[in-house]
Amino acid sequence: MEKPEINESESRVSNISVSILKFITSEGHIVDDNTKTLKEICDLWEVKAIDVFSSFRYRAAVEARQVLMFSLKYELGLTLEQIGELVSGRDHSTVSHSIMKVNELASVDKDYLYRIIALGLDKWLK
Repeated sequence: MEKPEINESESRVSNISVSILKFITSEGHIVDDNTKTLKEICDLWEVKAIDVFSSFRYRAAVEARQVLMFSLKYELGLTLEQIGELVSGRDHSTVSHSIMKVNELASVDKDYLYRIIALGLDKWLK
């Protein structure tokens, strides 16, 4: 699926997500030193950070969002509910599904696995 064109009025990023994005990022970096940066994830999937926090469903945005959730779970130890709230108010079951998808895709897609390794997240794969 091709990346959709958006303008400011079409952005579905909630105010809380924008606030959280500002909170967890400093120059695009998640605050914790052990956590991979949002910028690195966005660069590897060639998406904008705003797309990660949107409701867009094109593949690159979805995968980057899932990897961010995976990172927040294992690198920061956040609960599924906390991650869901951080990532545009998603439900904990969506977060759980996203984490399972990262494990699944890494086991069947070499390019995907290489990106996970580049982020240093492979130690959390099951």
